[in-house]
Amino acid sequence: MLSGHFALELLSPGEYSVRVEANGMSPQVTPQLHVDVGGTAEIDFQLKIAGAQESLLVSAGPVAVETKPAAVSMLLDERSVNDFPLNGRRFSDLALFSPGVTQDPRGLTSATSGDLSFGGIRGTQNTFLVDGGDYNNAFFSQARGRYRAPYQFSTEVVQEFRVSSNSYGAEQGRSGGAVVNVVTKSGSNHLHGTAFYYLRDSSFGAALPFLAFKPHNRQQQVGGTIGGH
Repeated sequence: MLSGHFALELLSPGEYSVRVEANGMSPQVTPQLHVDVGGTAEIDFQLKIAGAQESLLVSAGPVAVETKPAAVSMLLDERSVNDFPLNGRRFSDLALFSPGVTQDPRGLTSATSGDLSFGGIRGTQNTFLVDGGDYNNAFFSQARGRYRAPYQFSTEVVQEFRVSSNSYGAEQGRSGGAVVNVVTKSGSNHLHGTAFYYLRDSSFGAALPFLAFKPHNRQQQVGGTIGGH
């Protein structure tokens, strides 16, 4: 009896199918299996001896259950990123849809909306990963470009991200807060583009109950993207 264990790491999120072959054994192919960012899928193969006649067995595909990781996490896929309401086009604010996440009042100023606080821990204790790389500003203890230079990339390029707020592995976390693991869209030979226009105007909202007038406020965001994906 022969046995072996194989691990494929750093796979891009998407649909995968695995085929196993061995001399004198019938090959085995799995149905398409969806792999999420930060997720783990375990597949077991039991090859049978190839004979003169072979029978075809059709069964349901293996369920992508995380049997080993014990992290408390939430996955936000591309549809959630595109459909959820987002004030300011800062993708990291979508983490507020995760349980136990609030805006850290200690970071609120007239120019910022505050860091993200997970479970009451200060927002500067979070870790951000983008495509497996470090995305932290070591001086300010924030994600790069959250409120300061060098940059903050557009929500349009985010494919999905996972927010792990507790019990995550040592290979991800280095802080006392949460780990936000982001994957950007991959490229291809097909050219696509998007354009967007977001408008916030005080005329669309209700008047304040303690004011006899409605203060004027208007915010517009215009932009677009072009690339192969």
